Amino acid sequence: MDKKTIYNISTTDKDIIDNISEEFKNGLTFLSELPASNNIVTVFGSARTKEDSATYKSVADLTNFINTNGYSILTGGGPGLMEAANKGAFDAGGSSIGVNVVLPHEQESNPYVKSSFICDYLFTRKVFLIKDSEAFIFVEGGFGTLDELFEILTLISVEYLKEVPVILYGKEFWTGMMKWVKEFLLDRKYIDKDLFDNIVILDKKEEVLEKLKAIKK
Repeated sequence: MDKKTIYNISTTDKDIIDNISEEFKNGLTFLSELPASNNIVTVFGSARTKEDSATYKSVADLTNFINTNGYSILTGGGPGLMEAANKGAFDAGGSSIGVNVVLPHEQESNPYVKSSFICDYLFTRKVFLIKDSEAFIFVEGGFGTLDELFEILTLISVEYLKEVPVILYGKEFWTGMMKWVKEFLLDRKYIDKDLFDNIVILDKKEEVLEKLKAIKK
């Protein structure tokens, strides 16, 4: 079936169910065959950031550092800061993994992905990006990155996902939003205070590594 007609009215329910089932089977097989499945850190971030930006270089430096210290890097496999994260791991000679999705501007894995899987559906991609990760790092991004952040926090809050560290990398970018979350969502009791036990805003790669190492203690 043409990937562009996945949600076309002419596509039968059975076709959709069969496609989703096959994608889950293939994606879970892909994850199970990764060589370092117990040390995966997923990095979420913008697809729009350019290679010559300071943020791109900072993210590549971060993932190079933590990859050198034994952590596999998993991203959405696309351009921008996903590419930066994969580049850092690639340059370190370690495990650089991408789970991409068919979108108008994001159909091929970036050149720094060593192990890749391509999805037709955004929601299956999210499952694969979340399932085996022991920590999540969020760098700068737009609606897609925020969607992924709030979905993970929702899954933790309803206990569909084990409590894992959610690292927001870059205080300048994340502090204002988290201040709003505390002032409006927490103060009005739309969320529980315990959720913040899992969230930390960090600025230095050494702090990130320290947080990752604390998981196993």
